[in-house]
Amino acid sequence: MVLARTEPGDSLGGRSRCPHCTKTLGIVELIPLVSYLVQRGKCRGCGARIALWYPLLELFGAGTFLTGWAWTDAWMPALSLGLVFWAMGVIVIADLRAQMIPDVLTGLLALGALLLHAPDALVSALIAGAVGGGFLGMQWLVSKGRWVGSGDVLLVTALGIFVGRWEYVVVALGLAYMIGAVFAGGLLLSRGSAARHMHIPFGPFLVAGALLTFIAGEQVVIVYAGMM
Repeated sequence: MVLARTEPGDSLGGRSRCPHCTKTLGIVELIPLVSYLVQRGKCRGCGARIALWYPLLELFGAGTFLTGWAWTDAWMPALSLGLVFWAMGVIVIADLRAQMIPDVLTGLLALGALLLHAPDALVSALIAGAVGGGFLGMQWLVSKGRWVGSGDVLLVTALGIFVGRWEYVVVALGLAYMIGAVFAGGLLLSRGSAARHMHIPFGPFLVAGALLTFIAGEQVVIVYAGMM
């Protein structure tokens, strides 16, 4: 629903509706996966085909929470991690699709990240979020929003809380810029000068950097410290 309403001029408020006939959808039409299968992928009002990305995203949502459960054997961390993974995925899609990051998704990501940490680790996580947000926030102020968007500033703050330590924020940002540079280089090679005028969303790279840091951040910090 959030992704479907990221079009310019749309709003997150109001009832769900068919994008073709604008029929307001009832409860039985909004059951994840079940409604799509029962209706055979068509609107009950006008018979128009329901886009395949609706059930695919519902499957993705189930997969993120199953991944969270597989990652940890405690229900609260599993729910929190599932929420973080889900929010990350939808943020990436939203940024690629409409080049915007809805604040509600960033807020859910931050909430899941906060719930992941034990009480004695919250201060470290909040400092990490402040470091990430402060770094991109300065770029946003200096460039007046040309280098990064305000959504990126909020996103990296939430991701900083997720990775939990300021050292990991440094690693995550470094990886994000490296991945972004490789992607931009590939665009330049494939599309030439036309790539210079393309707007590339930064959110997916920030998410990729945070995920890699979450998986292997400690090892990266140890290797970096050994090289110093």
